[in-house]
Amino acid sequence: MAKKPNLRDEVEALRAELNALRDEKPSSEKSAKETTIQADEETGDAPRQEELFEDEQPTQADIEKAVNEFLHSFKDEVNERPVVSVALAFVLGIVIGRLSKS
Repeated sequence: MAKKPNLRDEVEALRAELNALRDEKPSSEKSAKETTIQADEETGDAPRQEELFEDEQPTQADIEKAVNEFLHSFKDEVNERPVVSVALAFVLGIVIGRLSKS
C-alpha cells in the first residue's frame, strides 16, 4: 500500500523548493547595486551602510501606492459581496465590543 504523504512532509518539500529557487538567481537579474557592491569588494573598498540598504527602504510614494491598491481591492471586494461584507463588519463589531469590555 502506498504511503500517503502527511502535511509535514509536504511543507518540508515546499520549503526545500523555495530555498532552491531563492539560491537560483540568474545573472541577468543582478541589480546595479549588487554590481557596485561586487566592484567595491574587488577593490577592497567597503560599501557604506546607506548603499547596502538604500533599495530596501520604502518611500512615501511606495507606501501610498500600496495603500491605494489595498483600498481599491477592498472596495471591489465589498462591491462584489455586500452581504458578506456587512456580516463581517457586524461580527467584527461584536468581537471588538467584547474585547473592550474585558
